[in-house]
This record gives sequence, structure tokens and C-alpha cells, in this order.
Amino acid sequence: MINNHDLKKAICPNCVSEVRVDVLFEEKTSWSGENVDGSDRYWTLRCRGCDNIFFGHGRTFSEDTDEQYDQESRQWYFAPVERIVYYPRALKRKKPDWFNLDFSFDRFLIGSTLTEVYSALDHGLLVIGTTGIRTVFDLISLELKIDPALSFKDKIENLRANQHITGRERDYLQLLVDAGGAAAHAGWQPSSDQVTTLIEILEGLIHRSLILPKKADDLKAALSRSKESG
Repeated sequence: MINNHDLKKAICPNCVSEVRVDVLFEEKTSWSGENVDGSDRYWTLRCRGCDNIFFGHGRTFSEDTDEQYDQESRQWYFAPVERIVYYPRALKRKKPDWFNLDFSFDRFLIGSTLTEVYSALDHGLLVIGTTGIRTVFDLISLELKIDPALSFKDKIENLRANQHITGRERDYLQLLVDAGGAAAHAGWQPSSDQVTTLIEILEGLIHRSLILPKKADDLKAALSRSKESG
């Protein structure tokens, strides 16, 4: 049954914000057991801003309640809370502009692993995301022709010796690999802010060592052609 007056706003995964929506389809089911009951609602939704079509799932459980006030009876009562999730989930972190199809095609292993890292972070899997960040660093060092048999510390030193990173970036990357090791082997559970710092360090490394050199070479070639034509 369609009920456009029931759900008027939802979080669009494309707009990454709460927007007005059209309900294209709605289905509701309910269940009951001994002293408990609940319901599920499923929607197909269309964002009125970008026309993106996505899905929603709302669930209630009689034991999951919130205290509310009834104006007519002037009494407080407990009402079931509907927990709503939208699919696909809205991204929690905007990917850099350079992370596109060309990047993923040219550097497939780095691109596919980084995609998994972003997906883990979007779903709150912070330990998995942290270990994945260290894995992406390992793949980047391989791309930059650093001996894979070296320890993480020696890989970082080789990156600095070959001028891929600065001394300060070396310290940041050491934090990155230490965090990945702690999450993988020592049971460390990072906070969301801590993982954000780690992914910023990783994105900085990719931009400086893989993206910027190519852009600089293209700029140098363009300037050279300009001088020749002038």
C-alpha cells in the first residue's frame, strides 16, 4: 500500500542529507509473540532533489519504546520507536576527486582495496578499516618499487630516501602502520576521529606520491609545448 503522507523525508544516499521524497512502493508486515510484538515497513523511494531511487526499512519492537506526552489526555505514555535504515547507506566520508574510474583502472589493487576500506568506514567497521588502511599503504609502497620484503619501518625510510615523502610525513606514516598493527594484533579499537586522521594521512600519501607527480609532468609538458609554439 502506498502512503505518501506517512514518509515525507528520508536520507538520500546520493545527496547525503535528509530530503523530501516520493514513496513509490510501501509494504508493511507485523508479527507477535508471547508478550511482545513488532512490525517491518519497506519502501522504494525517489529523491525529489536528484531523482535517485533508493530503499528504506523501518522496524518497530514493543520493547524498544520512547516516552511521549499526549496533549489531549495530558498523560505520558510509552510508544514503540521505529528505527529506519536506508539502502544504499549514505557515505560518511566524501572520496577525493582523484579517486575515480581512471585511478581504479590504472592501479587496480590499490583502487579495489581502498574501495573496501571506504565501505568499511561507511558501515562503522573501524578495526577492519584501520587494518585495511595499512594494507593500502603496503600496496602503495609496492607501486613505488619499494622492496616488499622490508619491514614497515624500512619501507617508510626508503620512501623518504627516494623523496616520495618528507620527514614529517615519515612520522605520520609510522603512526599509520602502528595503528594498523595495533588494530590487527593488539585488540586496539580506534575511534571514528582517529580513523579519520589515518585515512587523511593515507589520502595525503596517495596524492603526493601517485597523483601529483603525474599532474606535474602533464603541466611541464604543456609549458614546453607552449614555449615551442611561441
